Amino acid sequence: MEIYSVLDTELDWLRRDLSGRGVHVYELDGSSVSDDISFYTAALSALPMGDASKCPEVDWCQPANWNWNAFIDFLWQGLTEESADPTALIWLEVDRVVVENRQTLRDALHCIGFVADNPGHDKSRPLGKPAEVYLVGHVRLPEFNPPPALVSQQA
Repeated sequence: MEIYSVLDTELDWLRRDLSGRGVHVYELDGSSVSDDISFYTAALSALPMGDASKCPEVDWCQPANWNWNAFIDFLWQGLTEESADPTALIWLEVDRVVVENRQTLRDALHCIGFVADNPGHDKSRPLGKPAEVYLVGHVRLPEFNPPPALVSQQA
């Protein structure tokens, strides 16, 4: 999985680039993400989350019902069911979680990477993988590079 940092002023370019390459895009609204539960709430509405989105009787956003292993399982299942490949995740307004709870960002990226980098249980079944993650915010995160196509365009 590749993770890139993108300025919010570059978002239109990013969307055009991904569309032009035929990449299936999921956009996660990070404006309310400040901890694990708020991330999961945003993920439920933005990402294919398998059985988590099919079980309205269980509130998966309650701390007693939620954990990172469940997130991995539901995301894996949801992406496998959709099997869109190549796939990218655009995490909008990532600045908030960076300031309020950087550990949530690390944990979320670790779990998304785990899903992206490991084959499904049934190896003959295609797994749509979020092979690219774009963290979009007001400032570029120094630990992540800008997308190579953007760098070459700016050169």
